[in-house]
Amino acid sequence: MFKMKVTHSFHTLFLMLCFFAVSSLQAQETLTLQESLAQAKANPRYQARLQFAESLQGKAIQAGKRPNPYLETQGEFVPSDVSEEHSLSLVLWQKWERGGKRKFRTEVAQSEVKQFTLESEDFLRSLTAEISFAYINLLQLEKQIEILEGYSQRIGQLIKVDEIRVSEGEIAALNLDYLRSEVLLFGARKDQMESELKRSRYRFNELVGLPADSSHRLQVDEFPRPALPAPQQAIAYALSNRPDLKRLREAISGADGRIRLERALGKQDWSLGLGYKRARDGFDDIRLTPLSHGLTDTDHLMEVKLTIPFAVWDNNAGNIAAAIGARKATERDLEAAESRVRREVLYALEQVRISQRQIETYQKNLRPQVEDRFRRIEASYQLTGQGHLDWLQSLRDAVDASMNVLGSDFQLWKSLVQLERELGGSIEEATRAGS
Repeated sequence: MFKMKVTHSFHTLFLMLCFFAVSSLQAQETLTLQESLAQAKANPRYQARLQFAESLQGKAIQAGKRPNPYLETQGEFVPSDVSEEHSLSLVLWQKWERGGKRKFRTEVAQSEVKQFTLESEDFLRSLTAEISFAYINLLQLEKQIEILEGYSQRIGQLIKVDEIRVSEGEIAALNLDYLRSEVLLFGARKDQMESELKRSRYRFNELVGLPADSSHRLQVDEFPRPALPAPQQAIAYALSNRPDLKRLREAISGADGRIRLERALGKQDWSLGLGYKRARDGFDDIRLTPLSHGLTDTDHLMEVKLTIPFAVWDNNAGNIAAAIGARKATERDLEAAESRVRREVLYALEQVRISQRQIETYQKNLRPQVEDRFRRIEASYQLTGQGHLDWLQSLRDAVDASMNVLGSDFQLWKSLVQLERELGGSIEEATRAGS
């Protein structure tokens, strides 16, 4: 993950506008972006995926099991006046899976586990980007609120100073209602931003798996902005590293296994039975002497049985054709996804370059002009005590300029996060991969 330095050298103007209470921030625990990203795996949705992965792993284990044998018993008893016949048989059956069903069934199940693992990686890729965006939004809102606080404090200081100067006769009486109204307007704007800040903090805490009411002091370490890879270099890196594309490629491999499995299912399984049978015949005859009331004959037999079904009506041809069609559809999905990734990477690169040009425009053109105009008007106002409305307008312009510069820096940061999201890895890795 890239890191960047978020600083704004506004000289005296920026320091004046960005005054805030250091003591209140020191009371909060510091949380960096990298620490926030490390909490991504505590997200409830990601945890749910891990639980589901365990169930898929269990299915993969089950897919490799052989069919259980079963015992078949049968007894017959035929009573009559002159004879008695009965038999008892026990047969142990075992299904013989033909065509490599167990092997292909295991391959399909293992492919499903790999696909879900890659899908979870893709979910984590999007989740880390969401956390980064939420962190950036929080930090940007905090900086914007600081600017508005500094703006309101600056106007309040001016009102106090002008009231003293009027009371001492240094300057003529002034109508300061415009300035007081401005303080109220920007107070309302600040309240709106604070409400948005709370909502953004709730969202951020949800993403990183923290309690909803948690509050931290956000901190960004100082790192240089990364060098961008060439367009074709970035596309090649994304095509080989994006987990969603890897999942589709694994899905094609799994579809091949499914085709093999369906063809194997078209071969009927045989069943082999090994058994024992005991049969007994007995009769009584009045012509026999009393010493031999009857005769009995008992047979003990060993049996071997084989059941062979014939695929006369169903050879699983429909499921085989469906599996082949599903593979072709997945191939088309992969082609479409690769085309989309190429487009998204190029667009993300262009957005980064646009943000870089905006920063250069604001910092080299807009900010110097606004600062120079504000210094001149403020110096004239301090000297003559006239033109407080011009001073107010120049201060508004200064605030707008500071907001624009601040926004351009954060927009560049967001563009870099989006680029990493499209690449499927860090910008530094993508740059090194092509060197």
